[in-house]
Amino acid sequence: MAFIYRYELKNKNNRQKINLQLHEENIVDAIDQTFGDNVLSIKVFFDFFEFRLQHSIATNLELQTLGKKIVSSNPELNSYKKIYKKNSQLFRRKKSSYYAFLEDIEYENQIYYLKFDLVDQEDSDRIQNEFEENQTPKGDLLSTLNTFSMIVEIKELDLMEKKIKNILNINNDEATNRWYLLKGKHVKSGNSLIFLDYTESQDIVSNFMLFSIDDLEETKSAQLEKFYSLEGIEHLEIADFNENYDDFFIAVYNVGQGLCSAICNYNSQPIVYFDFGGGERRDAVTYPSNGIEYCFSLKPKIILSHWHRDHWIGVHYCEEALKTEWIVPNQKKGPQVIKLCGDISKNGKLTELSSGTLKTPFGSLFIGNGDNSHYHNNGIGLLVENKSNERFLLPGDNRYQFIPDQFLSNLNGLVASHHGGKYFKNNSGENKIPSNVNEGKIVYSYGKHEKFNPKFNSHGHPSYNDEYINYNWVESLELHTPDGHCAVGNNKKINKCNCGCDLEIECW
Repeated sequence: MAFIYRYELKNKNNRQKINLQLHEENIVDAIDQTFGDNVLSIKVFFDFFEFRLQHSIATNLELQTLGKKIVSSNPELNSYKKIYKKNSQLFRRKKSSYYAFLEDIEYENQIYYLKFDLVDQEDSDRIQNEFEENQTPKGDLLSTLNTFSMIVEIKELDLMEKKIKNILNINNDEATNRWYLLKGKHVKSGNSLIFLDYTESQDIVSNFMLFSIDDLEETKSAQLEKFYSLEGIEHLEIADFNENYDDFFIAVYNVGQGLCSAICNYNSQPIVYFDFGGGERRDAVTYPSNGIEYCFSLKPKIILSHWHRDHWIGVHYCEEALKTEWIVPNQKKGPQVIKLCGDISKNGKLTELSSGTLKTPFGSLFIGNGDNSHYHNNGIGLLVENKSNERFLLPGDNRYQFIPDQFLSNLNGLVASHHGGKYFKNNSGENKIPSNVNEGKIVYSYGKHEKFNPKFNSHGHPSYNDEYINYNWVESLELHTPDGHCAVGNNKKINKCNCGCDLEIECW
C-alpha cells in the first residue's frame, strides 16, 4: 500500500532552526524499531521526515510510540520536548496538499457530498518531473504512485457561512470533471481518505481535516489534465469483436450499489461484460459480504460505460479482469483512473472510444452526445439485438436525453439508467423514458443494506419506478438485483457454468 506519513516539529521556531537531517540516524532507527519489516522507505529532510509502510496502516498508538522513541533517545530533541506541557508532542503530522479531480457531487438532507479522485501534490509533481525530464515510461511511474479517493461532506449551512476557505461553487453544473487543490491535515477523525488496491480492500488509511478547496491556475490544470490522460500509455482507438455470439442472453449481477452486467451464452459464461462495478465508499457495505467469484473462462472483454467507481470497482476484487481488453469512453480522468488504465494496458489491452456508433455481432455501442462536464453525459451505451430481433438497452448511467433516439424505442428490455435514479427528464423538464413493446422487462441494479433503512442505499435508488410504470414498463415484470442475479432476453433454459464461478442466474 505504501501510504506516506510525514512529520514535522510542532513548534514553528524549532522548525526553522533545527535541522532534522542532523538527527537522521536516530529518526531512522526509531522508525525501524517501531514498524520493522513493514517499512518500505524513509527520507529525512531539513524540516520534516517521511516514511512509507507497505503492508498495513499505522495505528495511533504506534505513531505515538514512534514520537516517544525519537525523543527519548535523542538528548537535544528531548531538551526541546521539556519546554512543552507534559502531554504535548514534539512532532505533528505535516499539513498536506492534494491535487483532486472532482468526479461527482451529490446532495442529500442539506449535505453536499463531493467525490474526489486525488493524489499527493508532492508525489504527483515528482513523477511528472521525472516523466518530462527522463522520459521514463508513464505506466512505470504510475505504478509507484499512491492514489486515493475521498468524499468530502459539506453542510449547506457551513457553505453559506463560508466555514471552508476558498470553497468551489458546488452549485455550478461545471464544477465537476475539474482539478482542484485540497489543503488540510491528517487527524483522528474527519473525511475518510480511502486507498484502493487489488487485494479485495477499500482501506481507510487516514482521516483528513479539510482547510480549503482551491481552484488551480488554468496552466496547472491543463498540465494535470494532459499528464493524467492516455497520452504515453499504449492503447487502441478501434475495437474488434471476433467472439462467438451465436445465442445469448443478458445477465445483470447482484453486486450491490453499482452495475455489472454481461452478454452470456446459455452456460452462464460471460462473452463480454458491460461494466464491472459494485458497491463502494459509502455503499461498500452493499457489496455481497461473501464476495463474488467472477467468470473469465471465455476471456471476455469488459465494456465500460463511464469512469465512476461503482461501474469498475470489481477489478479490485478480481485481478483477472486486468488481463483482458477494456473498451472505455474518452472522458477526463483522475489519478486513480489513469493508474488503472496503465495497469490494464500493461497486463491486458486498452481501447478508448471517442465518438459515434460501433456495430458489433451483438448490437451497437454508442457514445452519449452530451458535453464533458459530467460522466453521465457522454458515456458508452449498448443496444443489444438478438436473432429474434429483440432489442435491449443498457444505458449505463447515461441520461436518456443524451442517448440517440434510435436506441430509445421498441425495446423488449431495459436496465434502468443510473440504478433507477432521476434521469427520465430532459433539460426542458419533459419525460424521455425509453418505450417498450410486448411488456418488456426492466431491471433495477442497486444495493440494499439495513444501515440505510428506510432507504436501500445512500442514494435512495431505485427512486423513480412509478415514472417507468407510467411509460408502460410493467411492475409485475420488474427485476431487482438485490433479489439475485437477473436475466433478460433469454428464450431457453439457462445452465450453470462449471468453471468455479458463482454467477448462477436466480431471477428472470
